[in-house]
Amino acid sequence: MTERERVRIVYKEAQGYRIVAPTAFGGGPAPHGQLVLHAILEYGGPPDTTFHEVTPENQIGKEIEREPKERRLYREMQVGLLLTPVTGVLLLQWLQANLPKIKAAQPQPPTRAQS
Repeated sequence: MTERERVRIVYKEAQGYRIVAPTAFGGGPAPHGQLVLHAILEYGGPPDTTFHEVTPENQIGKEIEREPKERRLYREMQVGLLLTPVTGVLLLQWLQANLPKIKAAQPQPPTRAQS
């Protein structure tokens, strides 16, 4: 094979490159024909404040109230991708090719012994 018949591709990490662990995705069409894809991390948030009893020993006792009272879920957008239709199809094809390999490599849950 001659130099003209091959190409070397060198992979580099851009400044600011990072790995994120999304638990959800969101987004949709962008105004100029692209697709915006947000990698989202969902997690439950702590309360702003909690109130506790004070024990006779002057220690912090059980929680008696919290603010706010309702539970909160945060959806933090970690990173966004702006995809053209072509790169969207490439992402889809990559996922279709690689997801079966990833699933096959996952540890299988133990099976219950039959009696």
